[in-house]
Amino acid sequence: MSGRRRTDTLAGPIWTCRGSGPIWPTCCGGRRACRLYARVAILTERGALTETYTYEIPEQFAGVRPGACLLVPFQNLVRIGYLVEMLPEPDVPRVRAAIGRVETADIPDERVELARWMAQHWCAPVGSCLRLMMPPALRGRIQRRVRAICEHRPEGVRGATAELLDYLIASGPISVAALARKFGRDGTHRALTSLRKHGLIAEEAEILYPGSTPKAERVYSVRNPVTAKRWIEANRSRRPAQAALLTYLLEIGTSVSRAEILSQQPSAASRLAPLVETGLVQEELRPVLRRPAEEAVGSQSPFALTPDQAKAVARLETSIREGCFREILLFGVTASGKTEVYTRAIEAALLAGHGAIVLMPEIALTVHAVAHFRGRFGETLAVLHSRLSSGERADEWRRIERGEARVVLGPRSAVFAPLADPGIFIIDEEHEPAFKQDGDPRYHARDVCRWLAERHKVPLLLGSATPAVETFRRAELGQVDLCELPGRVDSRPVPKVQVVDMREIARKGVLQILSDPLKEELLRNHREGGQAIVFLNRRAYGTFVLCRECGYVCVCPNCAVSTKHHREDQTVRCHHCGWRGPAPLQCPSCQGTKIASFGVGTQRVEEELRNLLPAARILRMDRDTTGSKDAFVSLIGRFRRHEADILIGTQMVAKGLDFPGVLLVGVVNADTGLHMPDFRAAERGFQLLTQVAGRAGRGPRAGLVVLQTFQPEHYAIAAAVKQDYRAFYEQEIRFRQELGWPPFGAIARVLVQDSSYDRCRNRCRELAGKLERHPGVEVIGPSAAPLERLKGRYRWHLLLRSHDRESILGVLESAGARAWKQDVQVDVDPVNLM
Repeated sequence: MSGRRRTDTLAGPIWTCRGSGPIWPTCCGGRRACRLYARVAILTERGALTETYTYEIPEQFAGVRPGACLLVPFQNLVRIGYLVEMLPEPDVPRVRAAIGRVETADIPDERVELARWMAQHWCAPVGSCLRLMMPPALRGRIQRRVRAICEHRPEGVRGATAELLDYLIASGPISVAALARKFGRDGTHRALTSLRKHGLIAEEAEILYPGSTPKAERVYSVRNPVTAKRWIEANRSRRPAQAALLTYLLEIGTSVSRAEILSQQPSAASRLAPLVETGLVQEELRPVLRRPAEEAVGSQSPFALTPDQAKAVARLETSIREGCFREILLFGVTASGKTEVYTRAIEAALLAGHGAIVLMPEIALTVHAVAHFRGRFGETLAVLHSRLSSGERADEWRRIERGEARVVLGPRSAVFAPLADPGIFIIDEEHEPAFKQDGDPRYHARDVCRWLAERHKVPLLLGSATPAVETFRRAELGQVDLCELPGRVDSRPVPKVQVVDMREIARKGVLQILSDPLKEELLRNHREGGQAIVFLNRRAYGTFVLCRECGYVCVCPNCAVSTKHHREDQTVRCHHCGWRGPAPLQCPSCQGTKIASFGVGTQRVEEELRNLLPAARILRMDRDTTGSKDAFVSLIGRFRRHEADILIGTQMVAKGLDFPGVLLVGVVNADTGLHMPDFRAAERGFQLLTQVAGRAGRGPRAGLVVLQTFQPEHYAIAAAVKQDYRAFYEQEIRFRQELGWPPFGAIARVLVQDSSYDRCRNRCRELAGKLERHPGVEVIGPSAAPLERLKGRYRWHLLLRSHDRESILGVLESAGARAWKQDVQVDVDPVNLM
């Protein structure tokens, strides 16, 4: 049966508190003959503390190495900690001792070294880096348990404390969380503090691993076939149902799961128990792996390589065979066969006795890619992503650890999979900002892959039709090998792009969401049986709600942003903090009734399409429709099987999806995001438009893209229309050089957040004053962030810019940035300046 959680027995003394803190192990006699000290990173349920702390290592734990999992006292609690480094002497006057050891949760040496490098490279707390080295289900959390050490309540204990003590005496050991649910959090805290002070309770700690218990199922088999046959002959007429079930089990000849038995004989549940009780049938528990939901797929044969593909594969095979690090950019137009190059490189790594890690930018793209890679690599493929249940992730992690899975596929966090001997690292759509972590530690998976590939002396393959400007610059300078796939496979033409200048339509006084040219192509495509993708990078029905009498705009009470109108339940929602409320029928400011939804989101586009093509089968793929666990698999599978004619979506539909039936792509608003206050805005716009255009014509028939824009002359849009990366790059790289933005300089962002506007602004100014004292590093700002208030907190930021990255890191280290509290975020090499 599937367990809800497992616990670890601690190697060392159980934490026992009687007012004075932890008791030393008895083997040490209360004092150490040989004292050992270490810096320990402390983990919490929500993350890791920003600083490390010095602890004494008990003699019985002598020999521990960095990465060892310890239990340490912290304030009045017990916390999980990871040993970061040994110290010859304590660096603080008062030192407490570690009180437990959990060997099963140790982190390997290489991963400790990686975490240290990440902490240095991104100026991050080392604890938050160590925390990434295992999936959530295997990180564990501390559960505090208390028990009364008296049989009767003393006379002096009264009130709520007496009530809680009586409950403890009657119930025996119980978790503090359970007490808090019964007596309230504050009441429990006060009562336990009093009882601890008077020595009336003992406290213990254990590590729980919720959801990580291996799953098992009940299976049944015949103990002795000869005895079973005799029983059947003797009881066939008196107990025909049991005899039939026993005959079925005899015919199977092996263990059969309860679920399989019931699928064949639905009424067998009541007959199994008597057969087990009489000893005729044996009941056992058999481990079962929890496997992620996937599209059904058969085995797939390799495709014939084009000359350009063959050249790229040969270079990768040489690198794998020679055991040398090489960073290669596979620069190929959309549908040029990059995935087949990845597959051949993985096959070469497996043939050489190694494994492979393949990273995708989005969970949706990971789910889509599983069908291809499962068809080629079968059960040797493991999939890791956050949409899996904790049990599924834990099972996949264990398969990788045991060497049963040698190919790992997933988004950025899959880079930390425990693959023992990687032979290649592959990053698909390497330009995507999704490879940069948004919270601590703010790492970039591309840099982590580079560190691991250099260490293991294996190639790192970066694939993209629209590489990051920084990556292509490195290729120009010879720091990255460049492999090009200039044409589509099978000589398929790049889709034709038809530009619709929406300014001309607006001049006629007509406001159209779908222009006449786009409508005509949608109608024609549907008549001819083709599929279509309609792209708009804005979800909801309307992007803001406005009163036409007084100008009032509905704004989120927690964030300085307008709320979006969701028509299906008539709510307004904040897409940043999740706040929602009823859509107003009357203006809250002037009580007027001319309040309406403006702007266009994917829900509005869906409505337009249903009116245009009432017989068409339409799917929408955005965050609102993919909230459930297996929604990605379901939506992608339905569209791939041509159970839908039109797929509407946000950027989820723009990246890497391969649907041979798609002949038409409609871009509702190509200008979205081009003028965001971020120097990468044009690059993002070009990449997104080029990628979504590349979804058309990936089968034998030519594709068409209809692109609606108010700025057809913008260099990013003009280059996307021509599918000309180099034209865009040459213009963009000139702008970057003139202004000193990456790759011609390094930057870091310091973001301050506070519930008080004045405190937030003053703190940011104070930090700017400290950081301005260092020559060679320019401080830009401080100023209010573009998103000035989010989730009830004001936001101010500043940028550090320098010709070299090390100068910025030096300034941050000298300012003690790694120990700054959670209200100050440091992002080195940021990809988001909002």
